[in-house]
Amino acid sequence: MDDAVGMVLNSLKEMVLDENTIVIFTSDNGGVAAGDAFATSNLPLRARKSYQFEGGIREPYFIKAPGLTRGGEKCETPVSGTDFYPTILELAGLKQRPKEHSDGISLVPSLKGKQLPERALIWHYPHYGNQGGEPSSIIRKGDWKLIHYYEDGRDELYNLRTDLSETTDVSAKNPEIASRLHAELYEYMKNVGAKFPQKDPEYNAQAEKEYIQNIVNKLWPRLEKQRKEMLSSEFKPNKDWWGVYSTSEGGERMNLDETTIADVFKKAGYATAAFGKWHNGMQYPYHPNARGFDEFYGFCSGHWGDYFSPQLLEHNGEIVQGNGFITDDLTDKAMAFINNNKNKPFFLYVPYNTPHSPMQIPDKWWNKFKNKKLKMLADERVKEDIPFTRAALAMCENIDWNVGRIMDKLKELNLEENTIVLYLSDNGPNSWRWNNGMKGRKGSTDEGGVRSPLIVRWPGKIASGSQIDEIAGAIDLLPTLADMAGINYRTQNSLDGCSLKPLLMKINSVWNDRLIFSSWNGNISVRSQKYRLDYQRKLFNMIKDPGQYTDISNVEPKVTSLLKKAVEKWKTEVSTNKFKDERKFPVGHPNFKFTQLPASDGKAFGKIVRSNQYPNGSFFTNWTTLDDKITWDVEVLSDGNYEVEIYYTCPVKDLGATFQLSFCSDSLISKIIEAHDPPLRGMENDRVKRTESYVKDFKPLKMGNIHLKKGNGELTLKALDIPGSQVMDLRLIEITRN
Repeated sequence: MDDAVGMVLNSLKEMVLDENTIVIFTSDNGGVAAGDAFATSNLPLRARKSYQFEGGIREPYFIKAPGLTRGGEKCETPVSGTDFYPTILELAGLKQRPKEHSDGISLVPSLKGKQLPERALIWHYPHYGNQGGEPSSIIRKGDWKLIHYYEDGRDELYNLRTDLSETTDVSAKNPEIASRLHAELYEYMKNVGAKFPQKDPEYNAQAEKEYIQNIVNKLWPRLEKQRKEMLSSEFKPNKDWWGVYSTSEGGERMNLDETTIADVFKKAGYATAAFGKWHNGMQYPYHPNARGFDEFYGFCSGHWGDYFSPQLLEHNGEIVQGNGFITDDLTDKAMAFINNNKNKPFFLYVPYNTPHSPMQIPDKWWNKFKNKKLKMLADERVKEDIPFTRAALAMCENIDWNVGRIMDKLKELNLEENTIVLYLSDNGPNSWRWNNGMKGRKGSTDEGGVRSPLIVRWPGKIASGSQIDEIAGAIDLLPTLADMAGINYRTQNSLDGCSLKPLLMKINSVWNDRLIFSSWNGNISVRSQKYRLDYQRKLFNMIKDPGQYTDISNVEPKVTSLLKKAVEKWKTEVSTNKFKDERKFPVGHPNFKFTQLPASDGKAFGKIVRSNQYPNGSFFTNWTTLDDKITWDVEVLSDGNYEVEIYYTCPVKDLGATFQLSFCSDSLISKIIEAHDPPLRGMENDRVKRTESYVKDFKPLKMGNIHLKKGNGELTLKALDIPGSQVMDLRLIEITRN
């Protein structure tokens, strides 16, 4: 498109019309921000096309006109498409026509360096978008932006000067501003005769929330696919392999009939442990302690909002406080496990969460990169965010150091020659940066989105420095490690992966070509040793063209046809779009003491919202009315008495709210009697601005004991009395067996 615009401008210049022609370049809405390899990025703006946030309505606007001498300058004053008409008329020397452009103003004064008058900009969408969004109206005035939603009547207020990403609704803290903007918005709508949506008598808030979430789940990547492949014993989505429909809100739970690599090694007598990010289910029996790991320290969601001595980590289900920078802390725990099990066989899994955002890293590592000139950059097809890359490199440097610490511990204990060590990543990089010339990144099904390093070390058994060119996948890890360790095993379901032992140990055998499929968001690609057929059914020779520049589908029609048929067969077998998850969140498993129910797994009703559009690591806020409630769809697995503890914040002015937790016929009432109002934080340690939720230091409150009967139902949290403006902000509930 830039090239086409350039051709137009060059043609005007060739015809000597460039000094007598007004040229305006703009877009019609926000970026797509979806599709294979993230077609566009709106960061730091929130959301995309069809949505009411800045990422859905903000767009580029360039003007080139005769007589303007301020070329290349940028105007920070927000304007609107309604300003086109009066601006073009004035630039062309034509009379203004107020009746025909009553909403817009001429931008010529701004183009000449003068200040435009302050005014309100208004958007009106009284319908659902075909790509997301919901019926709403928006008013922007100065730094403030108010969004009014028609389905439930709520208002959201954002200060765009301090919160351009629209992460924090501040309407409750600024009621006068919200009220004033709402009144101005409504008065405008009334004066222009705007059509307002009629209330749907069959409207269901929960159904609407599920509809919106379904869109989110389909549009955004299943971030942990590779991690889950490594821990599962097979790749058979046609048997509801993961049971995954999203990477949050409980959708990421691995089905219970799957055998993990930890199950295999534990059964063979190995001590097993995982330290880091699990993201395969939080409540037992989805919890890592139920999936083959004797020891677990870390967190079970897909994202964590604080890396410096973070709150609300867990150790075998019990909530604990982190100790130092999270990657260092996880490594300390891994080294202690090795030391404690040095005299017996062990299986250790250390899934670091870095370099996942937020991009936080101690000064020791950041200072090496913050001003570093980068020699290895993203290829010419994409635009790189250099500060983000520097942060990612600093985080990777820290990872290298911590891996080195583990290797040193093995050497110190004389275990290195009897320990197989694997190092790998779960997907391509999480931003556009150097990717060895491969196409794509995290979220893409191209080579750069699914290919990751796999380094295997076993002194005396695997030749040092050797390289294996044959393609392989995470699905091969279980059979490979079990084979190399001499473990005979059985799994409930058959395996798709195969042992790589012959390749690693140079055992003479025939190695047949194979197909490895990659799927995300309906985009499927397939790789053989020589070729990749991408999600658009373009064919690439990966030996000669690893960057996927040249489509050879017309040159190699037979190969293209064979791979297309393989994809169709795979789609028929796996049926990934037919799965419907009806699993409840399990509470009170007889073999485990603790159950956590975080905000990310709950459903909010009324005015309650999450602190961010991304559920992982978020909390519930704006709990302001007695009609509001939070629910978790649970299955109590055993009768019993349980202690309930919540993690909350509440300012002094809102003390005294009484609330009730109920399940079926049992209930428990408690009251907020102690203020705890910490600020949002995280931004002070971010090296680049994040898109996910900021965090707070939440305070535990023991509600008391409740008797829960075995069975299915809604666990509901609801206010009985609100003497202030709100009840509380809520991060999670912990239920502990007495």
